[in-house]
Amino acid sequence: MKGKNRRAPAFPAPGAAVILRASAHFAAFIAVPALVLAWSLGQLKAAGWNMYGDLSAGIAGAGSQLSVTIPALAGTMLGFAAMLAIGAAIAFRLQGKTRLGFPELLLASFVLGALATYPVLLVLGALKAYSAASLALVTLAFAACAFGEGVHAQIASRAREWVSGIPGMFSGEVGWLLLFALIFGGVPCLLLQLASPVPPFMDVAPNHIAPVQQVLTFNEYHPESNNPAPEYGISRVFPGYVSVFSFIASFSGAGAAHAISAFAFFLFLLQICAVFSLGKNLFGEKAGAWAAAFFLLSFAQLRGNDVRATTMVLVFAASALSFYALYSRGKTGVLLPASALAAALLVHPMLGGFAFLALAAVALAYLASGSLGRFARDAQIHSLALLPFAYAMLPLATRFVPAATAYAAIPALASAALLFWAFSKREARAGITAAGAGALLAMQAAFLAFQIRAGNVAFADALRSYPAIAFPGLVGLGLAAWQWCGAFSGAKSGRLGKAASAAPAIALALLLPTLAAATLAPLLPPASGELQSILNELPFKSGVAWATYALVFPAGMLAASVTSRVSSAKGARGVPGFIASLALSSAVLAILIHPVLGIADSGPDTVSEQWGSHALDASRGYFQGWWDSREMIGPEQKWVCDYLAGEARAGRLEYGSLVLQYSGEAFNWIEYPVAAFSGATVALVSDKDEPDNPHMQGSRRTWIANWGGLLSENPDYVLVQKRRGPDFPGALPSAGDAYSLVNDTADFALYRRT
Repeated sequence: MKGKNRRAPAFPAPGAAVILRASAHFAAFIAVPALVLAWSLGQLKAAGWNMYGDLSAGIAGAGSQLSVTIPALAGTMLGFAAMLAIGAAIAFRLQGKTRLGFPELLLASFVLGALATYPVLLVLGALKAYSAASLALVTLAFAACAFGEGVHAQIASRAREWVSGIPGMFSGEVGWLLLFALIFGGVPCLLLQLASPVPPFMDVAPNHIAPVQQVLTFNEYHPESNNPAPEYGISRVFPGYVSVFSFIASFSGAGAAHAISAFAFFLFLLQICAVFSLGKNLFGEKAGAWAAAFFLLSFAQLRGNDVRATTMVLVFAASALSFYALYSRGKTGVLLPASALAAALLVHPMLGGFAFLALAAVALAYLASGSLGRFARDAQIHSLALLPFAYAMLPLATRFVPAATAYAAIPALASAALLFWAFSKREARAGITAAGAGALLAMQAAFLAFQIRAGNVAFADALRSYPAIAFPGLVGLGLAAWQWCGAFSGAKSGRLGKAASAAPAIALALLLPTLAAATLAPLLPPASGELQSILNELPFKSGVAWATYALVFPAGMLAASVTSRVSSAKGARGVPGFIASLALSSAVLAILIHPVLGIADSGPDTVSEQWGSHALDASRGYFQGWWDSREMIGPEQKWVCDYLAGEARAGRLEYGSLVLQYSGEAFNWIEYPVAAFSGATVALVSDKDEPDNPHMQGSRRTWIANWGGLLSENPDYVLVQKRRGPDFPGALPSAGDAYSLVNDTADFALYRRT
C-alpha cells in the first residue's frame, strides 16, 4: 500500500537516458561536424583556394535555375518511380518465401527495373516505337500484375516496418551516421544539381548524353550504331546506362542532358543505400552506417553529380555483392545476385567486370576448401549474369573479330550456357562450371602474385590521394583476413560450408580486381586502335574509381569494431564508455571533414572541399569559358540542335543520317556538342591530326585533308563551325554546290543537301 503513495520521479530514468543519448549523438554526428565544416570552409576561404565558393552564392545560383531544374527533377522522379514499380513487381516474384529488408527491397527494385529496361529498349527500339506512351503501357502492365498479386500491400507493409524501426536506429550510432552521410553528402549534391541543367562535366556529353538523346529523338535503338557523337568509339558507350536513362528521360519529357543531371540526388541516395546494405550484410548495421560515412570521401561521391556510368555502376556492383552475402546465408536465391551482376556488366563492363571477378574470387575460396557443391552454385550466378552481357557486347565484339563470327558464336555460347544451366543434372553442371570458372579464378591468383612482386603504381597513388579511406580500409582488411582464417580453421574437415560466413572473403576479394587489372595491363602485348583505348582506362578505373570504393567497407568495419569495443571495454562501462565512444566517433568524423593534410591545391578531396567546390560551381555554373556556363551551349548552338531535332521529327533526318561537322580545334571540347543535344549522328573534321590520341580510337574524327572525300559521300547536313583557335588560320572549308545554305551566322554556317 505504501508503494501506491510514492511520487513518480520528475524525470524517469529511461526517458532521461534516451534524451541524453540522443543529444550526445546529435552533438557528435551533426552539431560538432557542422561546426568543423564551417571552420574548415573558413580556412579554405582564407587560404584563397581556387575552387572555393560561398554557400550563400551557391544557393542564389541554384535559385536562378529552378525554373529549369525543378521540372526536370519532377519528370525524372516520375520515370524513376515507374522503373522502380517494374522492378518491385519482379522482385516480389523472385523473393519467394524470403523477406528482404527495406534497403535490399529498394535495391532489388532498382536493379531489376534497370535490367528490365534493356530488353524493353531492344524490342521497342527495333520497332521504332520507343516513346513515353509505349513505356507507360509497359509500366501499367507490370503494375497491374503486381496489383493483382497484392504487391502494393506488401510494399506498404514492408515500408511501415522499416519506418517503425527508425527510432531504434537512432538509439545507437546507426541512424545518426546515416543522417550524417545524407546531410553532409546530400546537401552539396542537391545544391549543385538544382544549379545545373546539364551534368557538370563536359566529357559525359559524347558517350552518356548523346546515345540517350539519339533514342529520344528517333524513338528507335540499334545497339551496333548507338554512338552518334564523334569523340569516342562505340566501346565507350554503355548499353545498360543508355537503357536506364532512355526510359527515365522518356517519362521526364525533358532532353537527355536535363534528365541525367536531375538524377544526381537520386543516385546519391541509391549509393548510400547500397553501401549501407553491403556493409550491413557483411559486418553488421553499425559497420554499414560507418561505411556510408566513409563513402563521402570516395571517388564515386566526388564525381557523383555528373552521373557517369563509372559511379552509377557501383550501385549495381554493391547490390550484387550484398545479395550474394544474403544468398550465402540462404536468405535469397541465385537470381537476385545474378541480376545485379548482369546489370553491373551492362552499365559499365569494366567496373562490372571487377565485381564479377570479386565474386569469382570468393567462389575460388570455396573450391580451394573442397566445397565443390558451393562453388558450383556460385558459378551459376556468373553464368546467368553473363547471358545479357554477351548479347549486349555483340556490337563491340564485331570491332575486333569478323561480324559473322561474333554474331554466330557469342549468342550460341550464351544460349548453350542457359540451356545447360536450366536442364542439366546438378552433378554435370557442377563439373563443367567448376572447370570453366576454375580457370578464370586461377588467373586471379597469378595476378596477385605478379602484383606482390611488381607493385601497383596506380593503386599506390590512390592510397596517397585518399588517406582517410586508405588507412582505416587497409587495417580493416587485416581484420577481415583474420576473421576469414578463423572461419576456415574452425570449419569441419577444413571446408567452408554454410556455417562459415562469406563476409570476410567478400571484403578481401573487393580489392583483388584492382590488383589484377593493374597487373594485367603491363603484361599484355601492345594493342592498337580501340582495344588499346580500353586498356588505357584500366589503371585509373581500378586504382582510383574501384579501390577507393572497395576500401570504405573494411574502413566501416574497423570504425564500428573500435567504437563498439571502446564503449564495452572493462572499466569503461556506462557513461564513461559511451562518452569515449562518442569522442572517438567525433575524431574520425572530423578527419572526414577537415583537410588534415593542409589546404588542397588540386581537386576536392575532403568533404569541406566538396562543399566549397560545389558551391562555386552552383554560383557561377560549371562550364566556364563555354557558350553558356549552365547549359553548355548558347542560343546559336541550341538553334542548330533544335533545327536538326525538328528535321528528325519531320522525317527529313533519319536515324544514322550523317551530319558532317567542321571544327578548327581537335579534342578539346570546343566543338559544338551537336549529337548530345540533337541525337544526330556526327562526323567531325578538324585542322589538327591526332592519329595516336588514345581517346580518339574508333571514333568518327578525322582531319581536314579528308574533307573532300567525306563530302563526296553526300552527308545529309554540313555544319561549318567558325569559332577557331589561333593556331588554325587557314580558310574555312566549303560545302560545295550540292548543298543549300540553311543559316549563316557569325558563329556557324549550316547546309542541307539539295
